[in-house]
Amino acid sequence: NAAFRNLDLPNGQKYSTRHIKVDTKYHYLPQTRERGYLCATLGDKKHLCEWNNIIRGLQSNAPSNFTDYLLTDDDPMVVRARDKSVKKEKKEVNWLRCEMRHAKERAINHLGQQRPLTK
Repeated sequence: NAAFRNLDLPNGQKYSTRHIKVDTKYHYLPQTRERGYLCATLGDKKHLCEWNNIIRGLQSNAPSNFTDYLLTDDDPMVVRARDKSVKKEKKEVNWLRCEMRHAKERAINHLGQQRPLTK
């Protein structure tokens, strides 16, 4: 929150400032994310009003909700994707091989057998 409207510079010039809050849900993004933007111009405040009007003019409610683009639960593509993810068999992991590989890396890199960072 900028509590100032004019910034004084050493040479006597002044920057005029304008701060606005913009919410992404008014810019075709299906989420609420508020962001603050500050615009500063040297001298004339006219450009700040134009900038504010342009930004405000870009706002619009999305013509449709994001849920309109989601597939239904019984859509063939959804059913296929679910079946595919369920049917994948988990591969048995040979933990002994993993342990041997880690021991080899520790020996090569002279790390020792202690694990001070992972206790």
